[in-house]
Amino acid sequence: MSMELELFGELVQVFTAYTLCVFIAPYIVFHKYLCEKSMAEKFILCTLIGNFYIINIVFLIFLTGIPGKLSLYFFTLLPAFAVWRQINHPGIKRYFTFLYVAFSRLFLGEAKIHTIWTLLSRQPVRWLKKTSRAIVSHAIHHIFEWGLLLGFLAFNAWYYGYHVITRFSYGASDLPVHHYWINEMCDGIIFCKGVYPFGFHNVVYFLHTFFGLETVSIMNAFGVTQTIYIYLMLYLLLRKICRSKYTPIFGVFLFTLPNLFNQYAIWRYQCSLPQEFGMVFLYPCAYFLIQFFERKREEINREKELKNAGKLYTWLEQYQIRPSTKSLVFFAMSFSMTLAAHFYITIIAVFLCLAVALAYTPIVFHPRYFWSIALAGILSLVCAIAPLGIAFAQGTPLQGSLTWALEVMDKSSKTNQFHKPEDDTTNVTDTSSTKDSINTPTSAPTDNSQPVMEDNLISPPTQASTSVEPVPDEPALMEKITQKIQEIPSLVIALAQKLYEKFKSFNEIVTIFLCNVCNGIEITTTIVYAMEGLLAFSFLAICIRRKFYYRNLLFIGFYVFFMTILCCSEKLNLPSLMELTRSCIFMAYAVPLLGACTIDVCYTVICRPFKYHRSTELLPVTLTVALTFLTVSNNYVKPLTIVSSVQTSGEVHCNYEIMANYPDKSWTVVTTTNSLQVVRDYGWHMELCTFLEKMKDYDATTTVTIPTKYVFFYIEKKPVALGYYGLVTNPVLDAGHVSKGVAAQEPYYGGGSVYNVPNRYILESKFYYWAKAFEQKYPQEFQVYYEDDSFICYRMIQNEYNLYNFAIDYGFN
Repeated sequence: MSMELELFGELVQVFTAYTLCVFIAPYIVFHKYLCEKSMAEKFILCTLIGNFYIINIVFLIFLTGIPGKLSLYFFTLLPAFAVWRQINHPGIKRYFTFLYVAFSRLFLGEAKIHTIWTLLSRQPVRWLKKTSRAIVSHAIHHIFEWGLLLGFLAFNAWYYGYHVITRFSYGASDLPVHHYWINEMCDGIIFCKGVYPFGFHNVVYFLHTFFGLETVSIMNAFGVTQTIYIYLMLYLLLRKICRSKYTPIFGVFLFTLPNLFNQYAIWRYQCSLPQEFGMVFLYPCAYFLIQFFERKREEINREKELKNAGKLYTWLEQYQIRPSTKSLVFFAMSFSMTLAAHFYITIIAVFLCLAVALAYTPIVFHPRYFWSIALAGILSLVCAIAPLGIAFAQGTPLQGSLTWALEVMDKSSKTNQFHKPEDDTTNVTDTSSTKDSINTPTSAPTDNSQPVMEDNLISPPTQASTSVEPVPDEPALMEKITQKIQEIPSLVIALAQKLYEKFKSFNEIVTIFLCNVCNGIEITTTIVYAMEGLLAFSFLAICIRRKFYYRNLLFIGFYVFFMTILCCSEKLNLPSLMELTRSCIFMAYAVPLLGACTIDVCYTVICRPFKYHRSTELLPVTLTVALTFLTVSNNYVKPLTIVSSVQTSGEVHCNYEIMANYPDKSWTVVTTTNSLQVVRDYGWHMELCTFLEKMKDYDATTTVTIPTKYVFFYIEKKPVALGYYGLVTNPVLDAGHVSKGVAAQEPYYGGGSVYNVPNRYILESKFYYWAKAFEQKYPQEFQVYYEDDSFICYRMIQNEYNLYNFAIDYGFN
């Protein structure tokens, strides 16, 4: 099987395993509870429950000190079976009673196995047929909607999976680090480098341990899987907000096909990273918070009706748990998982919830709403922080990136503070001295000819009389009031001009700076005007009608405004909560919400006289199809994204071949660090820099041995430019072909940047000429195992009881 087909199979396996855990299994367990929900709500509920369950089960077995496959199976399957039995209690009891009777008859010889199997499988088959019919019926009635959505999702699967199939290698330098943390979890150690949000790592560990999938396969393919779920969450939130069922498809189209966004705002979706995994739970926070307001309003109105009718007892007996409370539970669940996945997602989730709160002001401050939301928020934070707090209390320090992020935010807030000018005291002193000089009497010639006024003969007034102010004449008072009234228009005009100048300056700054997110000043201008127009329209509509639909539009406007401020905080002299390379990702993810809601406003205004009939859906459908056609025909489809490779394709190919064809722990690879975590469960690894350092000062006594039967030497003929990004369609960026001139230079053999350019270039050049010298010495034993334009692998087969000495004088020691 070719490498491309093998990696494609891994993509399918990982997507199937994850979907089985977070959607199908929760759907089976909670089928009775979900049967009355819409398809969209079923999907989002199952996804939240599945991920929440997996993440916390893994935390449970590690923090209680019982990690392993058996404990994972036990704590996963037993609670799930108990909940399934509790929800479906009568039917389950009857089924197991029938199962006991059937097997009794089988062992007594009163029935055949075929008859027993037919009777036992009747109910599950009936359920599967019913579910299949429901799915087919839903697909038939929404065939055009399903067709567009699945088409865009298929494009995204190809777009973000292209580098996995063609490059083979990890696309970000962070991935080997996360791979190392997951490998340590497989060895029974969690938080090996300190306390860190481990939600992503828990899910990967679960898939690896429960299904037996290789960690390297999951890390390669999971980026595509989580990206599909990210796009689906975008669609589901828009489906909750929009009146048309096709404008959400338009939002997915904006984020999928046209070349609107800078590649640095979307490239991370092709990698399996914790931040992008946390984005799966971002928009469900808003989904369930909006649903809480809707359900709470319905419950309050229903309670008032029954109270006025004297039937309040009916209300008290209507629910065991109110629907609004369930919405808050799922809101708390999704919010807690943002923090369990990555702290940056929690920052964005706070902005998201703040936008909802502003849109639902003053409803949100009503005691029936406020305290419920506050309690849900506190419980979600406790649920997310508890595992990290327990580990920290057990003596595990914070991971370095958490400390770094806190220091960055603290430094930025201090840098952007407004300080009082140092010369304030000088100004005060100058003013006081001026005042003193004015009030000090000076000598002046006395004019003796000036007549003495008679008023001077009056005795000075008392203290009481001096405190009484003279009452102005009534004409003078009216004149002043009239003057002030006449000044009001000019003051209003001046204030309006000042606000307009501020508004214009803000728009100019934001429009220019958002070019870091979008491609072109025209696109950013459209985004800014659409945001401001949506805010103005929804605010006016709320004042007129006070519908939740307009509040949801206002929430989208506020959210996009907050993301704009987050991206432009540096230019606006505000504290920066995250660097631009991260904030632009969330801004790009918010733009489709804005675009779809803007189109939905147009749909609402145009189609309101037609009562939103099915024929009115032609407007968003026609728009989406027409723009799709124009995007493709005008070659405006977004190009394949940029990517960074930590290895050559040849090195990954050799790893897969060697792990599959050679006995475990019978071989060693000599290469850079990037293959260490991939091969650690199957073979041994030796650092390239360590291998060369042992021959640095070569003499007759120098010995370098490797105690395994097979030894593989990975040499990059074109050393990888680690950390540099290029188009995925281009060859891997390299530092140039190895050369003798570079090999003659002196490298360093340790440190975190030992394999960065240009030190990697020097090490690989030395390694290449060592291999050529060793090949001349042992031409039969030292064989080429694999070679392409940029990579070569040598294999050495040796007697484990009579090892080769790999130390030689190759001319560049």
